[in-house]
Amino acid sequence: MHFPFLIKIHNGEMEKPKIFMRKHPVILSGQVTLYLFLACLPFIANVVLGEVVAIWLAMDVLGPAMLLLLSLFELFVATLLYSAFMDWYLDVWVVTDERIIDVNQHGVFGREIAELQLSKVQDVASEQKGAFATIFGYGKIRVQSAGEHLQFEFDGIPKPNEVARTILELVQADMRFHEAALAGQIKGLK
Repeated sequence: MHFPFLIKIHNGEMEKPKIFMRKHPVILSGQVTLYLFLACLPFIANVVLGEVVAIWLAMDVLGPAMLLLLSLFELFVATLLYSAFMDWYLDVWVVTDERIIDVNQHGVFGREIAELQLSKVQDVASEQKGAFATIFGYGKIRVQSAGEHLQFEFDGIPKPNEVARTILELVQADMRFHEAALAGQIKGLK
């Protein structure tokens, strides 16, 4: 996967993505089910109202108007479905060996990218609430920081306990790296 927002660090070496996450597919399936049900409503109405719909469609003005409205309704539902998929697909969280990157897609043309250096992470907590989240193995991760954004929340993440543990391990590795670099600089000054 290509990460255009990664920068070069540490003597020209590219930071390495360690975790790439997006919301659990179950989160998307709930929205897809709703929109597919909405898309089927006109066909259900046709079955239930049968002869009434046939009479309406046979009318000179009402028939084409109903077909136009039906087409617009189906197009609207398809747009909502596409928007839900795009929001799910483009909302990503990347954890590299240097930072945490939160990419949030807002609608078609809006995107927000927030970053948090691993050196500013103070605490990582994971949470799974409810039977559905426990059965399908997704939950929320909260990353507490000392930076501008006091808390990063990643909701709907698969295997939140494992991800939280990995983030803490990366934070500790980053801390050891910076301590070693600082020790090297102090040694060089003497």
